[in-house]
Amino acid sequence: MAKIDENGNWRTPKGTVIHPDRIPVTDKLEDMLADGLADEAEKLNIALREFKIKAYARCYGLFDLLREKYNMERIAGKTGAVTLSNYDRTVKVKIAVNKLIEFDQKINLAQEKISKWMTFKSTDIDQELKTVIMDKFSEKDGKVKVREILDLKKYDFEGELWEEAMELIDESLKIAGTKSYITFKKKKGGQIDGAWEDMVLNLSKLPVSELEIDKKIELNNYREEIKEILKKSSLSNIPGIDWQKHLDNGLSPMDAVNVEFTKLSEQGE
Repeated sequence: MAKIDENGNWRTPKGTVIHPDRIPVTDKLEDMLADGLADEAEKLNIALREFKIKAYARCYGLFDLLREKYNMERIAGKTGAVTLSNYDRTVKVKIAVNKLIEFDQKINLAQEKISKWMTFKSTDIDQELKTVIMDKFSEKDGKVKVREILDLKKYDFEGELWEEAMELIDESLKIAGTKSYITFKKKKGGQIDGAWEDMVLNLSKLPVSELEIDKKIELNNYREEIKEILKKSSLSNIPGIDWQKHLDNGLSPMDAVNVEFTKLSEQGE
């Protein structure tokens, strides 16, 4: 809920305060729903972080035990690639480690040599190809894209300047660090010959259909939950809104809110 001062006034986006009686009902409903979902999202965020830590610890912990069993020294840095499977190979947990590559200042020298090379070759190279080549040096967040620059090496152009530029690109490459990823896969239906499916934990990439959401609403008694929320808020006492009637008619809490939003919007027109 929006921050409230000792007098019961709500804080506005500008940092001033306003009496709750002056706040539209739709804004109060939106405030309630947004805060409730954000609170649940924060708990999930914490739970996912704790799960990630636990998953890494268990994967690397197993390999520590294996190294100990075979009288091998324990690895201090947890940076290696790991793949674990269940016994029938229908579940896979994988930690992949990618090198973070970037260029040093020599990349600017390479760009200059390529520009000079194109000047000398102006009659042999069309403008479209020139644009493609120079676009490879476009920056994003202050850095050139490694893959785009390395793509230049696939061109088999002749000329001393071009060859020197390619050498400078090689010399400018350096490892800036590593980044690891943990992924989870399972075979469809738990079948040995099933196709591998990703267990997506990134909410922004997790596909969810409206049908799945509707089924979840029906399976869980959210009507009782919304009743409790309304009891604890001033929304339950708003004149003209019969929440109980909506719920008794089989509307989901969200549908009931949408109905009232529509009514209030029509009244304000």
